[in-house]
Amino acid sequence: AFKPSISNMFSEEDAKGTIQQMIQFIEQEAKERAKDIMEKARQEYQIESEKLISAAKEKIRNEYKDKMEKYSIQKRIENSGASNQTRIKKMAIRNDQILSILDIAKVNMNKLFTENPNKYKQILKQLILQVLVKLLENDLYVRCRKSDEKVIKEIIPDVEKEYEALIRREVPQIKDPTVKLEIYTKSYLPEFTPPESNAPGCCGGIELITKNRKIVCTNTVDMRLELIFQEALPEIRRVLFPSFEKQFNWETSFCKSKIKKK
Repeated sequence: AFKPSISNMFSEEDAKGTIQQMIQFIEQEAKERAKDIMEKARQEYQIESEKLISAAKEKIRNEYKDKMEKYSIQKRIENSGASNQTRIKKMAIRNDQILSILDIAKVNMNKLFTENPNKYKQILKQLILQVLVKLLENDLYVRCRKSDEKVIKEIIPDVEKEYEALIRREVPQIKDPTVKLEIYTKSYLPEFTPPESNAPGCCGGIELITKNRKIVCTNTVDMRLELIFQEALPEIRRVLFPSFEKQFNWETSFCKSKIKKK
């Protein structure tokens, strides 16, 4: 019987054609597979790029936001500091103007006493009597300005008599109402000095000192003026600066502290 063989079924040309078709098919399949891989890789690259770009943009936005917030905070701090400095300067100027009233009062008071020595003499008597009634001591030193020493010597006898009469009348329980006053010559109160000199000065008045020097009671004209000034400070501020009438209460303390320093 006849047995077909490959050589009988396909010619050499047919074999070549078939092989060529297989090669083309494999190449086409490889190209399509490579195209798919490349497309998938491009898509993945695009996605990753977008993620990286988005993350970078977000990072930049956050950094910019942080910088803007820090800048804003810094500007607010600077503006607040500048505003506070301006406000403090205004307050200092206002307080200096208010304190100048006290300086003017002291100058006028010194002028009044200089021009009216008899009036000043009567004021000195009252200042000494006030302290005597407060201390109720029988033997005291009187400390005064050197320029007032002569006047004090003149009024001491009258003050001693007035004090004795006052105590006998008002406090009869005290057995010995007499008092002996002596001028303290080891040191004197400072003389009056113009405010612009910034030197310690005194418009007048006295200090009474116990003989053991443990108690010193001051009753100077300056002290009286400062007490009156402190009490009148709210009204003075209201009159001079009506728009600042409701300003912070510590302005008063600020003025009082400056008075004490003087």
